[in-house]
Amino acid sequence: MQSETSFFDGTLFKKNVTRYWPIWAAYLVIWLFIMPIYLMMSDFNGQSVFVNDVTDLMNAHPYFSVVLAVFSAMAVLSHLYSQRSANFFGSLPVRREGIFLTQYLSGLAFNWLPNIIVALLTMLVGIVKYASAGTVATVTLVWLAEGCGVYFFFYTFAFLCGMFTGHILALPVFYTVFNCIAVALYMLLETVFRRFYYGFIGFPDSVGRAVDWLTPTTKLTGLTPSSFIDYSLTDSSRLRTYGWEVLGIYMGAGLLMLVLAYLLYRHRRLESAGDVVAVRWMRPVFKYGVAVCAGLFLGYLTGDILDGDSMYVSVVAWSVAGCFLAQMMLDKTFRVFKKWKGPVFTGLAMTAALCVVLFDLTGFESWLPDASELDSVEIESFGYQLYDSGEWNGLILTTPEQMEYAVTIHKWALENRNGDGRPADENMNYRVTYKSGLIKHERSYSIPLYKADVDKPGTASWAAEKLFEDRELYWSTYGFDRLEEYIASGGREIRFSYNYEMEKYDREETELNDPELQYGYFDDNNSIEFHSFENIRNVLDAIKEDFFAGRAGIRQVGREYTWPERCRSIDITWTEYAPLSLFDGLEGPSNTRRSEYRNIMITITPEATKTLEAIWNALPEELGAWGYDTPDSIVNN
Repeated sequence: MQSETSFFDGTLFKKNVTRYWPIWAAYLVIWLFIMPIYLMMSDFNGQSVFVNDVTDLMNAHPYFSVVLAVFSAMAVLSHLYSQRSANFFGSLPVRREGIFLTQYLSGLAFNWLPNIIVALLTMLVGIVKYASAGTVATVTLVWLAEGCGVYFFFYTFAFLCGMFTGHILALPVFYTVFNCIAVALYMLLETVFRRFYYGFIGFPDSVGRAVDWLTPTTKLTGLTPSSFIDYSLTDSSRLRTYGWEVLGIYMGAGLLMLVLAYLLYRHRRLESAGDVVAVRWMRPVFKYGVAVCAGLFLGYLTGDILDGDSMYVSVVAWSVAGCFLAQMMLDKTFRVFKKWKGPVFTGLAMTAALCVVLFDLTGFESWLPDASELDSVEIESFGYQLYDSGEWNGLILTTPEQMEYAVTIHKWALENRNGDGRPADENMNYRVTYKSGLIKHERSYSIPLYKADVDKPGTASWAAEKLFEDRELYWSTYGFDRLEEYIASGGREIRFSYNYEMEKYDREETELNDPELQYGYFDDNNSIEFHSFENIRNVLDAIKEDFFAGRAGIRQVGREYTWPERCRSIDITWTEYAPLSLFDGLEGPSNTRRSEYRNIMITITPEATKTLEAIWNALPEELGAWGYDTPDSIVNN
């Protein structure tokens, strides 16, 4: 009789399903209770209830999948982690391709088959109790497709991780590390660079977006039901694009990982059973990867605890120790000190990298922008005095003169990074972004400002004062130009309120309960709304007059306000309606934008006489009821 070589073994598949039944059975029972049984026992009826319940449960898929995937992979690949089992499977009359496919499909069935059973029962319950067959089928199939797709990626990922190791306990460790390594290194490097590089804020947004894609647990768990399906299924069955595009990309990556896992399995040595790293070319990657991560994390932590100046030594020392530790795991022995070349190389390489940072060989710290080559400068943080929109919105500088002031502040920060010994009249948190074409440079400095330097050109205090004095710049920063455009276009839906008592201060109560508390408590009923558009327009005109006359929204270097006792605020909110539009790209779900909420808060000080008079004329009875008898008493009481 001619023997046959099979590419799939049904007996082996059945044995996997029956041997590891607690894995898929537990998953099935959980979903039976939270889907068809719950819907059947629910007292609510109606199509919208069914749609909301099923789509809300889609949020659970990534969390179930990320855990179930690693347990399934550990089960079906367990034969690789014992020398006896590996030899037995190698002697079966089944090609390696057949064993690989059988084991892979076994683990895939642990999720897909229960999902199909739950979906069929859910559709049955939905059709009988809730809604039309079309809506029930659409929603349930979306739930099924999303769940199977997410599991396919995580399971294939775990299966690939299992190819790299010969130890069953190393598989979940590798799986967890590879799922989080991108975001962990991103956060770790940002933390280290902020400590080593003066002015470093963080990596560009493009790097952060790339890290999100390289962290599947973050990207896939961040998807919501609205990423896949339109909630208005009672009217139409529209599927979104964003969620399916993201899931499709990860499933494509899963196919590539499946091919790589197959190639590794074909060339896998049976003798690797029990090794932490079973693939030879991955051993140096593991060794030096552990060394670098240990050096950065433990070195930074140790240096921060002991002394900041010792951090460089700590990073190098822990890198060397991490290299020895990785060698111990690879050799499965503590006798690794004869293999000193790798750790020495690691120490020298880390020392060289730290010298690049320490001596600023990249020129990061000493970089100074050329104002003539900049398109714009965005100052996100520029000191806090009035605590209103003029500070929260940040400044956008576009004129050459404005950008020269920003460069002057930057230059002064570099030349005086340690200060000059004088006590500062104000400490400014200067966070700035320079834009030149598609290139962005971000920096952040804590800069001391001095009143005595306001009239000294070239100092940070002088440049900051020049920007403070730019009325057009701050009018736009507050958003008043946008409000004027809204009114000119016929917009009248404006909510205009005056906060007449920003905060009440009960000295006796404060001292009794908390002597260190400075500001008492807030009163929720502390504003009066302007219901007349004529009054709104009058107050807005008064604000503008005071603003450009230098009596409102004024900031000066080192100026101190008695806030909130001698300051009040005006809140202005409105809604701008825009045509329907679609968000393009893969950065967010495709959706429509119907409106955009706008808000301005401006702090009013005693100098804003025209504004106080306009408020008084608009609200004489309301303010009189609170004991105010003149316009200036509004902020002076």
